[in-house]
Amino acid sequence: MYNSPFKPPPYYTAIVRCLGVLEGLAIQVDGQFKIINNAYPYIASRVLTDPQLQNSLEFMVFTSEKRLRWRRFENLLESASEFGDWDVGLAGNIFIDYVFSDERGEIRANIADDITDFLDTVGLDTVDYLRLSSMQLAPALPLAALPALPRSGDSSSQQSPSDPPQPSKAMEDVLKAFEILTASPSVASIARDPERLLPMLRELASKLAGKPLAQRFVLEVASHVMERISTRAIRLAFRMPQPPAKQLPRLKLDQNHKRGAR
Repeated sequence: MYNSPFKPPPYYTAIVRCLGVLEGLAIQVDGQFKIINNAYPYIASRVLTDPQLQNSLEFMVFTSEKRLRWRRFENLLESASEFGDWDVGLAGNIFIDYVFSDERGEIRANIADDITDFLDTVGLDTVDYLRLSSMQLAPALPLAALPALPRSGDSSSQQSPSDPPQPSKAMEDVLKAFEILTASPSVASIARDPERLLPMLRELASKLAGKPLAQRFVLEVASHVMERISTRAIRLAFRMPQPPAKQLPRLKLDQNHKRGAR
């Protein structure tokens, strides 16, 4: 190390020194102030909207097994939403380009499985929630006569008919994702202005339509979701336990895409 000493550029040293001085002044006013915490929304917005930082995005939100860390991705979006000037449309375009590139087949397969599992779980939880609500509020409705969905290995999802129905964790995740997307001032302003919202949605739709991998991804996920619905309906008809979503068959989009690329 001493044979090849590292010497930072002068401007880098000056920037670090200025940041240290500014943080010291801020700490005199607020002892809990941390410059990294306050700068993180800007950093998160840059990671999501700068094509040159895709390697950083991959390192932050994907595991070594190419699985998306949904909770970390959610935290990244939540932090970026605190920075008022981030471009959600640009972030969507960059993420689409990243996921639907030819070499990201394994990532797409894992995301497809996660989406299918999540929709499957939300569907079961929603049916249970509506059934319990109907039993308490409108017992005459046909939904109230639906038998309870027995869950194998998932006792936490069972609720007593006498207790007020509570949204499940998956249902709360849906609400939280909506809150994150609408918390950003830039996103909220776009949502309130159809003249800005519609062109952005059309741009994203045309971008997806121009990517064969994206079209195949949507069709595969839709087909797999329909298979899950059929499986759940058959199990319900025969009063069989409903296994957790992650115990049901997986998609293998990565292998299909590799064969298609050949």
